Amino acid sequence: MDTYDFPDYKDWSVAAVKLLQGVLYSEEDKSDWGILERYRDELQKFFARIGLMLVVSEGEGYAYLRQIEDDDQLGDDNALAKYHELPRLFRRSRLSYEATMLAILLRQRLHEFDERLSNLDDERCAIEEDELFEDWKKLIPNMPDEKKSKNKFDTALNRLKEIQFIKQIGEPAGRWEIRRIIKARLALENLEHLLQQLKDVYKQENNTTS
Repeated sequence: MDTYDFPDYKDWSVAAVKLLQGVLYSEEDKSDWGILERYRDELQKFFARIGLMLVVSEGEGYAYLRQIEDDDQLGDDNALAKYHELPRLFRRSRLSYEATMLAILLRQRLHEFDERLSNLDDERCAIEEDELFEDWKKLIPNMPDEKKSKNKFDTALNRLKEIQFIKQIGEPAGRWEIRRIIKARLALENLEHLLQQLKDVYKQENNTTS
């Protein structure tokens, strides 16, 4: 068996792996968050080598990695431009119409929660699944019968769970936390425009197929 010459172990290695796995939250990963704060420069340089940008929102208490995009300004050096040519590590995945509508609803709910928040003792925005389902149905035109509607809703809910927009909490099941990473993915000022776009696309597609 071939031997591999590993470099010296770095104290920030665990935090690096956690970031590659998904979002790092200050309240849930206090030890790793402390490492992130201590070795932020090293982590930024490490991930930059493979075309990833470390985004840290100290106010919201989360950190995540994102791919370098074409409109990111990296400098005038021609060598830096090669970072744009790197293959993507994170795949772009489109959400269905139903999942996108649910994401918009969750983003609006989180905004409303933040507007009402009078202190920082409880920053967890939770919502009941039944309530969420009823609000979601109002956004989807020409919904099928209740059973099919619930199946579509469950599919959308599970998809948003996969991309860490929500997290199931408590027992019994049926209660969800809206994760603050959704604020980085869906800018509040773009919601109205996105919502109208989705409605127009839905109307056009259904008129075409009818």
